[in-house]
Amino acid sequence: MYKGAYCVIFFVLLMISGLSGQDYELPYDLDNPSEKYKIPSDLEEISGIRLIDDIRVACIQDEAGEIFIYNLEKREIEQRIPFGNDNDYEDIAIVGSDAYVLESDGDIHMVRNFLEEEEPQVDKNENALEMRNNCEGLCYQKATHSLLIACKGHAGLDKDRDLKDYRAVYRFSLDDEKLVEAPVMLIKMSDLLNYSNLNIIARISYKLASRMDPSGDIRFQPSAIDIHPQSGYIYIMSFIGRLLTVYDENAHLVAAEKLNRLVFMQPEGMDFDKDGNMYISNESNGGQANILFFELKN
Repeated sequence: MYKGAYCVIFFVLLMISGLSGQDYELPYDLDNPSEKYKIPSDLEEISGIRLIDDIRVACIQDEAGEIFIYNLEKREIEQRIPFGNDNDYEDIAIVGSDAYVLESDGDIHMVRNFLEEEEPQVDKNENALEMRNNCEGLCYQKATHSLLIACKGHAGLDKDRDLKDYRAVYRFSLDDEKLVEAPVMLIKMSDLLNYSNLNIIARISYKLASRMDPSGDIRFQPSAIDIHPQSGYIYIMSFIGRLLTVYDENAHLVAAEKLNRLVFMQPEGMDFDKDGNMYISNESNGGQANILFFELKN
């Protein structure tokens, strides 16, 4: 997770000061969650969430090799499912009875029948993604029967390829359990700059921020990804800059909205229920970790 570089936050906030959707109106009141679930300290570094049903959420903690089952009605952790050693775990996806847990280096832990077995079978897939890609977001794409992996670090697998001004999303096929070694999405940083009418101070700050990290670009670093069940649009959230972006089926940016830092302490996890309601989890970041519920607007 991103732990430092607070000196650039001022510039990042200025950067997105004028950002607002122009093509697609987000169907949520992001300043006013419908419900707020405070999470126990065991999940203070909650890094990913996935709904199991109407009342249970599977959660991943950044440093623990366990799946935590949080009950929304009881507002407590009701089960813990070990699957691996302590490591840097970033997100979780659920497909049928299996759970998939993503490490920051791209490795995927496949936890078979994770709710049904006392000691579920765990298989680990090591693929071409590396720590330099800094993988943080994971979701299931039903149309391709695959997992989408959002990287907040280097966009390419080829070390000689210059993709400094991009962020990438890769696809992991569940048919053959292999990574497709070409990005299914390349997010160009300048698209975010050109999307909104930024004032001159924000524009200068945006360019300055891109030069303060010689290994990449701090302006936009995806921390979560999911697919809206009704529109089919891909939602990608970034803690850095607290930004929520939306892409259509052709990977075109259709909306971008700044997240209020008073509401979103450190947004790291995201999921939708079958009705299109949205859940976003926040690490503690000096407060108390939580899961926010946003009801879909009529």
